[in-house]
Amino acid sequence: MSRTKFFQTAILLLVLAFGSAAAWAQSTTEGAIGGTIVDQQGAVVPNAKVTVINTGTNQQFATTTSETGAYRATHLQPGIYEVKIDAAGFAAYDQKNVVVEIGRITTIDPKMSVTGSSETVTVSGEAPTINTESPDFASNVNQVQINNLPINGRR
Repeated sequence: MSRTKFFQTAILLLVLAFGSAAAWAQSTTEGAIGGTIVDQQGAVVPNAKVTVINTGTNQQFATTTSETGAYRATHLQPGIYEVKIDAAGFAAYDQKNVVVEIGRITTIDPKMSVTGSSETVTVSGEAPTINTESPDFASNVNQVQINNLPINGRR
């Protein structure tokens, strides 16, 4: 193998090695809301319109349920959301104060009630307290994992 070919091959391997390391180092800063919509008897509700609203920014995300009644709203920034569900022949469903966390799927599995009128079911609750005092407020990465991270000067 000529010297030029050797250097080209070496450079190509280095580029591939560092490129794949960068791809593995990426992390998510988003969350999701998902679940399965059923009626009072437990039958799935297909083709229901699901609207997810960020209460802090008023940004809306819309999706529909699949044939199995499943839905998922992805790429949501962490925060407090409101979930509205509309399906033909069912009362509208509205749940406020839904917390979206980084790297997690918040599950909302509503039971839709059958209606012939424009009845609305509203679910509300207290906003969860946010821990700003202690460093263990996120369960995605714990203190042991942080202590085991490689740092320059500590092996």
